[in-house]
Amino acid sequence: MKKYNYIKLIISRLLDQVGNVTYDYANSVWIASMGTIGHKYLGIYQFSETIISIIFNPIAGALADRTNRKKILLVTDFISALICILVSLIGNNQVLLYCIIIANILLAITYSFSSTAFKSIVPQALKSDKVLSFNSSVETLLQILSVLSPIFTYFIYYTFGIRVALLVNGFSFAGSFLAILTIMEDVEIKDKSEKLTVKKSISKLFNDIKDGLKYIISNRELFELLILSAAVNFFLSFYNFLLPFSNVLFKNQEVYSKLLFYGAIGAILGAFLSKFTSNTRKTLLLLLCFSGIGIMCIAVPIIFSTPMLIAYIGNLIFMFFLTAYNIHFVSRIQENVADEYLGRVFSTVFTIAILFMPLGTATITLIPSAVNCYTFLVVGSAITIMSLIMLSLKNKDNTLKQVNSNKS
Repeated sequence: MKKYNYIKLIISRLLDQVGNVTYDYANSVWIASMGTIGHKYLGIYQFSETIISIIFNPIAGALADRTNRKKILLVTDFISALICILVSLIGNNQVLLYCIIIANILLAITYSFSSTAFKSIVPQALKSDKVLSFNSSVETLLQILSVLSPIFTYFIYYTFGIRVALLVNGFSFAGSFLAILTIMEDVEIKDKSEKLTVKKSISKLFNDIKDGLKYIISNRELFELLILSAAVNFFLSFYNFLLPFSNVLFKNQEVYSKLLFYGAIGAILGAFLSKFTSNTRKTLLLLLCFSGIGIMCIAVPIIFSTPMLIAYIGNLIFMFFLTAYNIHFVSRIQENVADEYLGRVFSTVFTIAILFMPLGTATITLIPSAVNCYTFLVVGSAITIMSLIMLSLKNKDNTLKQVNSNKS
């Protein structure tokens, strides 16, 4: 049965992604088209997602470890589909605007629960030797979808309008619901004999979150990788901030679009080929190290007056290795973390990403003259050096263990 789960999980993930991309693009364009008022509400629309994620990710992780993850996915997909379909039926534009913002808050909440539950259910629904292959296949298709979906969404929005786009979004969530409904997974039956009051439930929830943090801290490799992830996200926010300025930095109006194009190719190749490499800590750190080298290459044409192709290839290399790193990172957690802590570990990973990337963006905006090509060198060097330090620490630990075993 698990071989069919492989396909159903992929279908569910792709349909969810189609829904999310359609929803965000159509709503953002529609709200922005309202002028000054639209800009104000667009800020509220985007800011609410971040706040909701920070608040609900830890709760989602604890809940995913305490309850049936399949039920969480079914409930969140059902609610998401219902919200989008109901909002699409609203005729008054003013009312629709308010409802879209409220719906976005509700969908951000459901996404916090569904994203954690989905990552956590994969090891249950699949054979252990298929986890890396699954993550690779999903990411490959998602990267291809990220290139094609804006075209599809553009066509839907400008041909049929915002309401049909919302309806398409609702049906995509409904399709995901049906895919998850037929999944068979190995789950332990939770003990439902204990009746908890609301007060005790909240207390137990926070105790679960605290226990999850204790587990992460006690697991040295996991703790080190999460610290590394936080630092990498901080510096990657510099890269994300700089890239839109590439036309100005390179004094060429085609640079930004070409960097994105080569980056998309790199991400697709990285996602597809990642399953052919061993899922070890050493592989993980080497992938991250090479991604940093790719970022450094982006600055080479200006610093050394070389052809622009080096910058494009540099971004391809960066996205290739970063995508492969992300796949191995998730797969390593799914394969090595105890099942009863998976939800809380993934919620911590998501929260770290949400917290440190805005912090990095805020930092670079405060640094005078940060928008220059040398910043690409700084970012790439920082990521490469951090990877090498982590790699050397692991090698040192292995050497010490070997010396101690020889002594005994």
